[in-house]
Amino acid sequence: MTFDPSTVPLPSLAGYGAITPQMPSPEELERIKAAITLDIPPLSEAEVSDIISFLHALTDPSSIGGKLGAPASVPSGLPVDSILD
Repeated sequence: MTFDPSTVPLPSLAGYGAITPQMPSPEELERIKAAITLDIPPLSEAEVSDIISFLHALTDPSSIGGKLGAPASVPSGLPVDSILD
């Protein structure tokens, strides 16, 4: 409920000009809040640290060309695009 869209660093998109995130109306925010029925317990510091480490691993440059990079082929025989090409 305290999210400020002006704090979101968005990349510029060629030809589209400035992009400004839009927030739902207060009524819509209340409707969304009322629809949330999950009872999620708070995360421990260790759990938060594990999640952050996982997210960093997804963007680690060594993961792109490393052992777990894109396969050379797939069983279906379909072409595999590589971000390194």
